[in-house]
Amino acid sequence: MFDIIIPIYRIDPTLLKRCIESVYAQSLSDTNYTVWVVDGTPSDADTYAGCMQIIEEYADHPRFNYFRQSGSGVSQARNEAVTLGSSPFIAWLDGDDYWYPNHLEELHNCIKKTTDNYVIWWNAGDVTITTHGLNGYAHQTNHNFNYFPKHSTWNDRYHGLHFRLDATVFPSSVIVRRSRFEEVGGFLEEVWLGEDQLLWYHMCGDGRHDDKVYLTYQNDFVGIYRQHDEDYFDKGQNPWHDLYGDEARDKCADSLKSNYLKYWGPMKDWEQPEDVTDEEWYDITHYTFTASTQPMAIEID
Repeated sequence: MFDIIIPIYRIDPTLLKRCIESVYAQSLSDTNYTVWVVDGTPSDADTYAGCMQIIEEYADHPRFNYFRQSGSGVSQARNEAVTLGSSPFIAWLDGDDYWYPNHLEELHNCIKKTTDNYVIWWNAGDVTITTHGLNGYAHQTNHNFNYFPKHSTWNDRYHGLHFRLDATVFPSSVIVRRSRFEEVGGFLEEVWLGEDQLLWYHMCGDGRHDDKVYLTYQNDFVGIYRQHDEDYFDKGQNPWHDLYGDEARDKCADSLKSNYLKYWGPMKDWEQPEDVTDEEWYDITHYTFTASTQPMAIEID
């Protein structure tokens, strides 16, 4: 039923082990899914040998597949892996994330309750972000992301528009319908930041104009855990190799904004559909996710 896509690049072998173990610890039987690990790590990277040892542990599993990425970038890796599978639904899981045991079962149950018009399902996720500071200390913040509390104005036809606003729906929490993914052409490989949000928007379509509208579905169960102890910009994937920190982030933010405007234009130009009330339209165009935050200071060995 599911193709599970796991892209990896210069990943810590310990995180990869935890990731794969979380897949085979799922409460949903492994006869329901096939795993595809796509690896873009250079063979001379210091993490490569350790990851290969982890891969060897699962090599004999009948539904485990590993292959080397033919191109570059996480979007190309995911798109390439999708072409090798054939399951009607695709589950994304980054190699440094992991799932709680009932993640797939929860979303499997959601899918069974929805119609063929639904193309995206997701769980909420626990997120730990660690910022390293001076004197051997780090500031750790725990969040609950992808959590959209139920509210009276949620509109399956138009709420797909919120993906271009403040929603941050991580790929590792998402399952998509393969037929729609292929119809929109998958991830935009030329986009380095926000490629996932752009895909969700493409898949949902624009209910104001599309004759055939693809609906979204939300689930408020916290089903995944996501942790990034290393700064993404320091992992060799920053296309602006001479920029770091705030400069790199500003550059990425500018790139993301320009891509949104390129494809959909500014929000001020959106027209309110006739079948939506003023209250519903306000919610659709202003709705943001809810995140609980618990900051703490921890000592780094």
